[in-house]
Amino acid sequence: MDKIAVNAFIHGGALSDPIELNPNLARIFQEKSKEVGICIWYNERDEREKTTKEEDNQMPDINILVVDDEKEIADLIEIYLVSDGYKVFKAENAEAGLSILDKQDIHLVLLDIMMPGIDGYEVCKQVRQKNDIPILFISALSDDDNKLKGYDLGADDFISKPFTPSLLYAKCNALLKRFKKD
Repeated sequence: MDKIAVNAFIHGGALSDPIELNPNLARIFQEKSKEVGICIWYNERDEREKTTKEEDNQMPDINILVVDDEKEIADLIEIYLVSDGYKVFKAENAEAGLSILDKQDIHLVLLDIMMPGIDGYEVCKQVRQKNDIPILFISALSDDDNKLKGYDLGADDFISKPFTPSLLYAKCNALLKRFKKD
């Protein structure tokens, strides 16, 4: 399937790396951006990447949970990860995220720290009491103290907002590969 390069701006900051999406997802991305006020544009690439149905069917079923009260961020993460073949579950608060964890076979948690009610630190503690799936904090709190607190509670990695999709993808893949071997 042809891929289209998509660039986006969120909260005045650019997601500087283009997101590679198939044309259907690019249209969804554009429609969603109008709903949430995100500026996007896309252009077809001169050299298009082709994938075959056989390649698409080789993608393992990987379920990723995104727990973030910023719907725009969660939606963009979903679009980006779904375009790479992952199944994404989204929760806008800690309670919903913990409920999804109880009901679904989740392989990776992307977790915001600052959320109303139960914060991401407490979610991390509760997840660690039950299982050892990888947890990647995604937060605007990027100082060392917050990162260290996250690591002390059991987080596996940390990415600061705003972030580039390519870095998020690389961190997700690294965590999934490492935990798959265990």
